[in-house]
Amino acid sequence: MKTFLIIINHHAPSICEASGLDMDEQKKKYLIILFFADQLAKLILNGEDFANIMPFLSSYLPMIDRQRFLDSSVDNVLLSSIRQSEAFAE
Repeated sequence: MKTFLIIINHHAPSICEASGLDMDEQKKKYLIILFFADQLAKLILNGEDFANIMPFLSSYLPMIDRQRFLDSSVDNVLLSSIRQSEAFAE
């Protein structure tokens, strides 16, 4: 997999329709994950400043299994880590 193509296009889900990307569906899924990670990092680093969060174009939505995303991303290990990091930040 050409990860460089995914990395350089990590803002694409907010500026380019999914059909406009020259990559297969699997690469687009990795691109979505990288985009989410980038937006989460901005949110964590900028706190309540939502101005830097980029919108997600609806053409990518069919590629996301919403329930699977929620089930796998919001688990006890992740929540425990977040709570610990908040505790250390004080």
